[in-house]
Amino acid sequence: MNRQEVLAYKMRNVKINDTMRIVWAFHKEEPLGGAVGPKSLPQHDTSSRGTQSLYLVQRADQDAPGPEETARVWELRNPAVDPPAPGETLYWCRVFRIPTITRKHHLIRYEPLQGISAVNGLQHVVLYECQDNPIVEQLSDTPGRQCYEPHSQPLSCNTVVASWAKGSEGFSFPPEAGYPLDSQNSRFYLMETHYTSPFDGSMNSLDGSGLRLYYTPELRRHDAGVISIGMDPNWRHIIPPGQQRVVSSGHCVADCTRQAFSHSGINMFAIVMKTHKIGKQVALKHIRGGVEQPPIARDDNVDSDYQEYRKLGVPVRILPGDHLITECTYNSS
Repeated sequence: MNRQEVLAYKMRNVKINDTMRIVWAFHKEEPLGGAVGPKSLPQHDTSSRGTQSLYLVQRADQDAPGPEETARVWELRNPAVDPPAPGETLYWCRVFRIPTITRKHHLIRYEPLQGISAVNGLQHVVLYECQDNPIVEQLSDTPGRQCYEPHSQPLSCNTVVASWAKGSEGFSFPPEAGYPLDSQNSRFYLMETHYTSPFDGSMNSLDGSGLRLYYTPELRRHDAGVISIGMDPNWRHIIPPGQQRVVSSGHCVADCTRQAFSHSGINMFAIVMKTHKIGKQVALKHIRGGVEQPPIARDDNVDSDYQEYRKLGVPVRILPGDHLITECTYNSS
């Protein structure tokens, strides 16, 4: 199904870049007489209607690699583990060894693998690149462990490779870029999976959720990467209850980009905005030379159960010395 895009100036108080709540319905039969008029539409049943949050613009491509791309598949799956108690959460961490490759490859797409019993409770999956050490290598031979066990030794797995959140179909890199996979640089990858058990206790054993990665030996023009800007959940991030509007900001300051980026900077081509239930608005702000630029992305109608990638229509160049701010607005009332 499709319809013509409505020009923004014809729509009052509608921001088409925001997350839209769509109400849909369909019927397998055509309207009587081929035209829509009074009583011409047959009544649809309950299985042929519903609601869905969507981006109407800035939608990321979801095409899997074609046969001409010689893509290989690497599936990262969690074992069957006991679910958390109803209403509780579980963070499961498992270390994987990179497939046998003799030279650099590019990751070009990833998508979720959702176990049948965990589909409603799967919140996010994040894949990190690890620095080699004996603890990480030892964990690669196990089915994993809870991520934040008391007295567990910290792992040197901090570089984000892929990030999936509830509602997303996955992500395909643009044709000119891919994330580098190279056993000479990193042999191990940590997958963190966050589950929340429904209050009705409907989650059974957590069976095989994870990520499917597509990678290729045919290198693309550019290496891609992930930059995280915001606030990590911790005891210092306090949102008081009963408030209609609380704003928290996470900063990637000018000194950071000056040290991290090359002289030519980076091209930002896609963004994913992540909050939990009380998050209502997210904006990524861009400051250069003390002057605020147009926001790179903004959503004033966030849905925490729909956290899909946004593909920027035109990549945004971020230069050394630029200051990036992620601003999240919460409603805890």
